[in-house]
Amino acid sequence: MKNKTMYVTLLACAVTAFLFTLVRYLLVNGNPANRLGYGIFISIAPAIGALIVLKLAKLSRSWKWTAALYGLLFMATSIVQFFGRVVPIK
Repeated sequence: MKNKTMYVTLLACAVTAFLFTLVRYLLVNGNPANRLGYGIFISIAPAIGALIVLKLAKLSRSWKWTAALYGLLFMATSIVQFFGRVVPIK
C-alpha cells in the first residue's frame, strides 16, 4: 500500500470516528458542541497510533487492514477513556 492510500484511509477513519462521537453525544445529551475537543482527541489519537504502528513495523497492508487497526485502537481508546472517567479521584 502506498503512503498516500494509508494517509487517506486514516483520515477517512478519523473523520468517521469524529462524526460518530458527535452523533453519539447528540443522541445522549443534545448538544455535541460542548464535546468538540473530546471528539477531536478520541478520533485523532488512534490515527496517530495506527500511523506509528504501521511506520515502525514497516507494514504494507491493504486499506482494509489499516481501517481495522484504526477501529481496534479507537475502541481501545474509548474504553480506556470511559473507565478512566469512572474512577473516583480523591
